[in-house]
Amino acid sequence: GLHHAEELSKKIPRAEVTELEAILLRVKDAYFPDLRIMICGSYRRGKPESGDIDALITSRRFSSDLPAVGSTLLRDLVQRLKDCSFLTDTLAHGRTKYMGVCKLAVPGSVHRRIDIRSLP
Repeated sequence: GLHHAEELSKKIPRAEVTELEAILLRVKDAYFPDLRIMICGSYRRGKPESGDIDALITSRRFSSDLPAVGSTLLRDLVQRLKDCSFLTDTLAHGRTKYMGVCKLAVPGSVHRRIDIRSLP
């Protein structure tokens, strides 16, 4: 992440967050049809720019009684996002939260911070 510090300090235009969200949803639809993904933070509040992408994931199969389900969902989603080169760097990856760096696969795009949290 540190080698992308200058790019990561730039605000993300709302239209780009929408494009990044579309990639998350395509991967979800292809591999995890029961998963729900919601982009939160300043994007959800309608702001024109965001500092990073905050995504929440959940599934009907995931409850507070079955925390391992959420951990598995997060791990598997992150792996698929790495496989398609959407996620480029990992800053931290725990049972319920992933913190990393993503990038659109188009010329001239820059690296962006992304947090993905798994909640029941």
